[in-house]
Amino acid sequence: MAFVLLTCFHLLLFRTVYFQNIYVYARSEALEQAFPSWLLLGRSLRQGHLVVEDRYYYPDYRSLPFLSPYYPPHALSALVATWLTLNQAWMLFTLTMVSHYWLASVSVYILASSMGYAPLTAGFASLT
Repeated sequence: MAFVLLTCFHLLLFRTVYFQNIYVYARSEALEQAFPSWLLLGRSLRQGHLVVEDRYYYPDYRSLPFLSPYYPPHALSALVATWLTLNQAWMLFTLTMVSHYWLASVSVYILASSMGYAPLTAGFASLT
């Protein structure tokens, strides 16, 4: 039951992304820095080598968790994006970012429940 409530809250919080306008986050760092670096990673993986630096934005972005080529979901989604159009790649990038919020909420709920907190307390912890 708690996972259903977390999913409903997640859909309500990100309703503009899922139901109205996927391009609502197409601004600032996401579009100018993270998205091009993500595409660069995907293109380098498709060519068979691992890029470890981006000479345009980040000299060494292996240490940035949202750009790291060593994070499997990030690398896999970047590789898949190379076969998509630019708009479809942006949609995949945005959905990958937003799905991490849901996964983090569920993980915090499971962690708080396993630590012995009441379901209401664990639910509140996962929403904040």
